[in-house]
Amino acid sequence: MTLSQWLDQYLELVKTTPSYSTKKSQCAHLKRLLGHLPLAEVSKVRIMEYKNLRGAECLVRHGKKIEGKKIKGATVNGEVSCLLAALNLAADPSVGLCEAPPRVKKEREMARAKTITDAQYKALLDCSERWLQRIIIAANESAIDRGVLLRLTWDYVHDGLIALDRDKTGVEQRVGISPALSEVLNELRAEYRKIPNTGKLVFTRAGKAIPKATLRYAFDKAVSDAKVEGFQLRDFRHVARTRWADAGLPFEVAEKGMGHKIRGVSGVYINLSNTQIKRRCLPGRKMLTWC
Repeated sequence: MTLSQWLDQYLELVKTTPSYSTKKSQCAHLKRLLGHLPLAEVSKVRIMEYKNLRGAECLVRHGKKIEGKKIKGATVNGEVSCLLAALNLAADPSVGLCEAPPRVKKEREMARAKTITDAQYKALLDCSERWLQRIIIAANESAIDRGVLLRLTWDYVHDGLIALDRDKTGVEQRVGISPALSEVLNELRAEYRKIPNTGKLVFTRAGKAIPKATLRYAFDKAVSDAKVEGFQLRDFRHVARTRWADAGLPFEVAEKGMGHKIRGVSGVYINLSNTQIKRRCLPGRKMLTWC
């Protein structure tokens, strides 16, 4: 059996996992460069060759190569981790298609500053059309992932709260609606009443669903026009979590807002209600907000 054939089977086995779409993308590159190899020949040397090949490739955005920008170490690490997970499963005694995969050192990842100043945030909004501004504000205020925002329906927005399951982890994410986010949602709800869509989508453009590629292209252009270097839409999760910590929002509330699983004993004993999530203040302390 070739690696390509096994990866197709592997994808079928993980089809119901939250990270399926990411694995599918990673497997596409693995099949392109290593798929012709029999499973038994996927050695440490072959994996090292793969890392070198992928690391030398140019970044592709919107179907076009970006000259001068190479694939990041984090991307290569993710693909190699996916490969090793697939090979581990193939080596399981119940499958027995190959031997245990080799140990491979991960590429060094360069830390990227995931921050934005107030001036940069304003410039980013100024360089965006209104439909994009609303998504940027929502990402900044709620720390909800890009894909989830695009698929968010009005069923999950109610009574001062957005409550859903985070795609990546399957963990419940509950976010209190800040004044800035409330203003955007009120505008969107009024627009929805005038131009309803069958999917009950919250974020639309002229009443229609927004393709992920369209959002990415528009956001990248706004970042470039605003001269905000190296900032990505997903970075608003880091921005929001930092702001909540600085504002003194309780750890457990902030983690629920991020869609993180509260680990340890505290995760067993703490069961926050929706009212507690929405609460903006603590006894004896000044008013706290999500914004």
